[in-house]
Amino acid sequence: HTDMPEEMRVETMELCVTACEKFATNNESAAKMIKESMDKKFGSSWHVVIDVVTMLGINTSCQLDTGFFCVVAD
Repeated sequence: HTDMPEEMRVETMELCVTACEKFATNNESAAKMIKESMDKKFGSSWHVVIDVVTMLGINTSCQLDTGFFCVVAD
């Protein structure tokens, strides 16, 4: 679920996928890339959490095809 405008949501999801693919073995670097990009484009105060999806049956629009779960919040 998100309260972001559609354009921001799509851009954020694309950014999450790009960062998780670029830093597939380093969640900290991926989160840093996402946060810095979001802060620069949309203003500071963004928080980013990335983790490997470990729960079976999770069903969320934030689950990425890469097998990671990405939460971005301001």
